[in-house]
Amino acid sequence: MMQLTIDGQVLDAKEDMTILELANRQGIYIPQLCYHPALSNFGACRICIVEIEKDGKTKIEAACTYPAEEGVVVRTNSPRLQDLRKTILELLIARCPEVMVLKDIARKLGIKPGGMPVMDQDKKRCILCGKCVRVCKEVIRKSAVSFVYRGNERKVSAPFDMQSEDCIGCTSCSFICPAWAIKVETHKDQKYLVPWKTAVDLAHCTECGVSYIPQKVKSYLMKGKPGIPEDYQTLCPDCRRKHTGERVLRKGQNFWRHL
Repeated sequence: MMQLTIDGQVLDAKEDMTILELANRQGIYIPQLCYHPALSNFGACRICIVEIEKDGKTKIEAACTYPAEEGVVVRTNSPRLQDLRKTILELLIARCPEVMVLKDIARKLGIKPGGMPVMDQDKKRCILCGKCVRVCKEVIRKSAVSFVYRGNERKVSAPFDMQSEDCIGCTSCSFICPAWAIKVETHKDQKYLVPWKTAVDLAHCTECGVSYIPQKVKSYLMKGKPGIPEDYQTLCPDCRRKHTGERVLRKGQNFWRHL
């Protein structure tokens, strides 16, 4: 354990904690976009910047990547940080003017959006936080999407902007996206991930016929897991619940019959 100070509070921190993790644990608000506890720290959005005072010197660092250190003094909302965050937010909103999460952060910080003109008339929604890229690589272990190009052209894409063969259609990328930039559509027998131009086939329930899960997700979940009941592999959740209820009812009837 070590001790450091955040906004005047002397706090205990574990060896492997970051400033942001410690602040979140203590309920100290630091705005954040690219951070997620299930993913690696990325430091892309820079909205979580804090002032670090160490050995009499002060520097600006991203709280999500800076490790907790013994004796450092951290400030999360100094006038200098307020000015920097305002600039960062104005640039993000100029690129993605329709993204509500940016407007919500601006509102919490008392910043009125509109300081800069809209840079992209196409009104992009992707804020380049990289959560979709990391969840696909680190949690799903597929790397179906990644960052491509640089500068103003930077974006997240499937390889060559074509159908991604690695994508299993789990839609974890859409679920974790803070900007709701990843649209997913379902068309009869397929699920379509619009930004990745990727369609995956859906598996059908052998009892009611409804399509309920991407076939690749089903294969992914079953891989290396022998002994899974047949109904779990072939039935939709509603039919599985129905069969489970019937089995429980039969066991209950047999129990009372033998008393």
